[in-house]
Amino acid sequence: MNANATSFKIRSAITGHGQEWEFIPRNHYINVNGGPIEFSWQVWKACAENPIFPQGGTWIYDRAGWCPGKPTDLQEYDITNFVTPGQSHELDYGVTTASGTSNYIVTNQLVSHRDPNFNADAAIVDIINPSNYVEYERVNSICANPTVILRNTGSAQLTEAVIEYWINDDPNPQTYTWTGDLSFLAEAQVVLPSPSDLWDALSSTNTFHAQIVTVNAGTNEYPLNNHFETGFSIPDVVPTSFYVEFKSNNAAAESSWRILDENGLELGARAGMSNNTNYKDTFNLGFGCYQLEVLGSGDDGISFFANNDGTGYVRIRAVGGGIVKGFQANFGGSIIYNFTIDFPLSYEELNDIYLVDVYPNPTSDEFFVEAGSISEADIEIYNGMGKLMDLPMISTIDKLTFDLLDAEVPNYLHPLFERMH
Repeated sequence: MNANATSFKIRSAITGHGQEWEFIPRNHYINVNGGPIEFSWQVWKACAENPIFPQGGTWIYDRAGWCPGKPTDLQEYDITNFVTPGQSHELDYGVTTASGTSNYIVTNQLVSHRDPNFNADAAIVDIINPSNYVEYERVNSICANPTVILRNTGSAQLTEAVIEYWINDDPNPQTYTWTGDLSFLAEAQVVLPSPSDLWDALSSTNTFHAQIVTVNAGTNEYPLNNHFETGFSIPDVVPTSFYVEFKSNNAAAESSWRILDENGLELGARAGMSNNTNYKDTFNLGFGCYQLEVLGSGDDGISFFANNDGTGYVRIRAVGGGIVKGFQANFGGSIIYNFTIDFPLSYEELNDIYLVDVYPNPTSDEFFVEAGSISEADIEIYNGMGKLMDLPMISTIDKLTFDLLDAEVPNYLHPLFERMH
């Protein structure tokens, strides 16, 4: 062990691969100097909340330490109390039990630290929302409750931090005082208040800033880790009067949804639905920030190719109008959709933005195209090889139906839609 170090830890990243070891949770361990095992953990990762969705293949299945498109799980263990600086020690990694040819890719690192450089110091190390980072796509965009990660980077317990935060070049930042109890390198998620004037500086491109002003009512000793910033997109604007249109699949008992205001108050919900049934629930909401939360307890959305649950859909429609927002049916465990009513502009001021809905996705026979108030469009359909397809089409007053089982008119001109490809 490094003779100049005062603390030591093991960082361990493990992924299982192949049919038997990829999809089976097993316990792994680190043992110091023989004897009883000091550290044991299950290498297993839930995948249905993957921020990158939908994907092809079995992306929703839980796996040994990894998911398609997500970081490998990282475990950290403090071994300071089991070792002595300048002395030799044996560290043994293994699997408690396994069968067959259990293949794991393993990285173990020994990290040695000296004493912290600062006594009173803290850092903003990440912004969860608002953020354009791909790992936070499921919870963005937002219009309320910015959330940052605060880390204690000083030797003293961190009990208070004053945080300033603002958007773009706003000269009047918001201020929030966090209180808690963090030891060296410990972290906390800090949810910041979001008064309406926080969003006054919004523009076409936006950046959210957060910085630490003081720690423990005194000077923050290292200024270069005080500030963090992220780009972000503003949420969709939804009309005051709208309805949630939900068609259940063959496993309706797994599905539910609810709408919350920015304080977490439930304004409407639906659960206990019947199979293959259409539901329409109307809302008339005032100015503000809201969230639609759709949950699938089976972690396979309302459409997945590897089961017999069939296909459903969920979307928001304007009362007396067209589709405002359609959602992917292959969503895994949940959909989190934050939206505003008349903020920063009214829906009517933005109604030249036409939204097109294509569903169900995936499909093996028919699919449908709807586009709200769009009046005319060229529609071109290509297969996965880039070939222009000629598909039979049925037109109704508000919808086009295409049949994949038949085929080849290279494009369609129809009075329902404006130009799109």
